[in-house]
Order: sequence, then structure tokens, then C-alpha cells
Amino acid sequence: WFGDVRLRQLFLRLAAESQTLDGHLHPFPPSNYPILANADWSAEWIGALYDDYLWTGETSGLIRYWPEVTKWWNLVLSNVDSNGLWRESSVFADIRVGIHPLPGQSSGIASAQIIQRLALSIEMAKAIGDDKDSEAWSKTHDNLVAAFRRYHLVMASDGIPLHVDDVADPGNQPKNRGFSQAAQAMAIEGGLLAHDEATRDLDYSFTAPNGTPGEGVDRWNNPTYLYRSLNALTLNGYGERA
Repeated sequence: WFGDVRLRQLFLRLAAESQTLDGHLHPFPPSNYPILANADWSAEWIGALYDDYLWTGETSGLIRYWPEVTKWWNLVLSNVDSNGLWRESSVFADIRVGIHPLPGQSSGIASAQIIQRLALSIEMAKAIGDDKDSEAWSKTHDNLVAAFRRYHLVMASDGIPLHVDDVADPGNQPKNRGFSQAAQAMAIEGGLLAHDEATRDLDYSFTAPNGTPGEGVDRWNNPTYLYRSLNALTLNGYGERA
């Protein structure tokens, strides 16, 4: 935000150096505390690398960390099932808010985040001429988007608009799939809902005049989802409400 690219580049290096052989990243590098980051936490390393690329206009940073990027995606995308649904229960999603996935289930909040970060990685792959990964990831991305819309969207009914659930499990769908502001913000910021779908969803889940959650909707609960909520509202014409 303040042009201090050196701080971000230090973070990028420390996170990359924390990567394990199977692709996991450490959430607090260079701490020696033995813990691995959940996928939606470490996905922000991908976002930071993309930010650095945009700020500097240089591909040298992408090339430097590309082995870590591809190793991380190999790990994360191994949880995509044959239908294109990303199934992973080790996620933070929006901390202590909404319904969190059980083993074998899919998080609507984290899936949208993974899809968005994969789109950024496709752009970076094209920037450095990595046609193999950009093509493979593009196909996976399209499958993830289709599966997200098929399994994570709850159709409109009883005055409640179409919206994104917190948890999906096709064939064993939980009765309460959850309805959180975080899931709507993440999916809408990532472009996974059409504009008319997004505006109706936002108008219900972030009610006028100040974004109070609608009936049955869980409020966002950490700063990252505050930012995403402000962004989703503003991008869809609700700047005053944001």
C-alpha cells in the first residue's frame, strides 16, 4: 500500500524458504514452530507474488519462485475431485464464523479463494512463457468454476436470493449449508457470480444502510473479509453501503 516492495519481497522469500518437500508452506516464516499453513492461508503468498509482479513490472520474481509456485499448486490441486470440486477441510475460511467443512467436504469460502488465486497464477504463467502450466491450470480453473456454480450455489427461494453456501458435499449434502457474508464477498470479488446475481445477493446479505447481515446470515469476522466485503460492495455499485 505504501510502495515498500522490500518488505513484501522479504515476506515472499521467507515463505518460499519455508516450503516442505511436499509443497506446504509455513504460516509464520521463519518461525521454527512446527506447523503447516492451511491452503487458504498460504494462498495469500500467491496473491502477494502477483502483487509484487504488478508493482514492479518485472518477471524476475516470478521466475525466482516459480518452482515453489508449481509445487504448491500440485499439492493444492490434488484435492480436486473428478467433478472439479475442491474438497479440503483443513481451511480457516472465515475464522469462527459460518459452517466449516468436515473431512471430504468442500468449503464455499475457501474454494472461491483458491479459484481466484489460480486465475492469478495463470496470468503469471503466461507472463513468463510457461505454456504447459497455464494451459493445464486454465482447464482446471474452468472445471473448478463450473463445479463451484453447480455445487456451491443455493438457488433462490422464500424471499432469499441465490447465494453461496459455506459447505457443500454432493450426495451427502448437509441440511444446513450455511450462509455467511464471507462466502458472498469472496465469490463476488472473484467474479464467480453474474452481476445481477451479485447485486441481489449483496442487497440481502449486506442490508442497507450499513451492511448489517440479513436474516440467517453470519457476519464477517476478520479483517481480510472486511476488505473483501468492502471490495465486493464497491465493485457492484454499493459504494455508499461499503
